Amino acid sequence: LGADLSHKINDRHCINASFEYFPSFLDFGDFRVNSKAAWEMLIDPDWNLSLKLGFLDRYQSGAQANGAKRNDLDYFAELVWKF
Repeated sequence: LGADLSHKINDRHCINASFEYFPSFLDFGDFRVNSKAAWEMLIDPDWNLSLKLGFLDRYQSGAQANGAKRNDLDYFAELVWKF
């Protein structure tokens, strides 16, 4: 199950978000969730070059082996060239 959302603020700014839910069919209490959100800013319209800033959150329920965390949060900055 998932959803993707995008909103163009103006010609240079856009925000994006996505959500994905992965249940275990044997145990619905066991699942994974991935969430991502980003803000994309057009830097150079001639080259179609953008800067994208955002985060990615990954959560996994259930017992974790070797003391691993259930939740991982990553931040990112990307230089995007669309061609």
